[in-house]
Amino acid sequence: MKEVILAALAKLDPAVDSHWTADGLVNLNSFKFIAGGVSVTREQLEEAAPGFTRTNPVVGEAEAPPSSSTAGTAEGASAEGASATDTLLELVLSETTEFPNTADLSTEQLQQLSEVHLEQIDLLNQARDRYNRMIDKRVAYLRSAHAEFDRRQPKLTIAEMVRMAHEANKGTAADVDRPRARPHTTYAPLRTR
Repeated sequence: MKEVILAALAKLDPAVDSHWTADGLVNLNSFKFIAGGVSVTREQLEEAAPGFTRTNPVVGEAEAPPSSSTAGTAEGASAEGASATDTLLELVLSETTEFPNTADLSTEQLQQLSEVHLEQIDLLNQARDRYNRMIDKRVAYLRSAHAEFDRRQPKLTIAEMVRMAHEANKGTAADVDRPRARPHTTYAPLRTR
């Protein structure tokens, strides 16, 4: 049940008002819809994701950090699951982009890398997906904060906007500030009879 709750919570968007109550808690009706009809209580949500709110929409961050010793081995990676993904993500973010040339590696080193390469690639893809979800949630939160700030600003009248535009353009040499050149009237040539 916890996996279902966490998966549904990950789909909630801080920018969508209908996903949240006025207090910033999860709207249980929206949750039920997103979770495919699964009803939960507020207590079940709090137990599965403590501290999850609109201002803190991060799932699974309250868990203890994983040990870094499991990232390099296939057994540790498969046994630890999500924590291995977290550890691998931390290692990838902290490592440099320089890798030794594979031609310079010993046969034993190449064998070790070959044995775990598919599992490591899978873990890296999971880490990338998780990292992208975290970034998307943060971007959505920042956009919702900006939208809320704009909503709270007083509405300007057209006259105020025109005045602000004139103040902003004061002292600039724009075509609209120059006097209009009046074209000379052209008269038809005089004809003699």
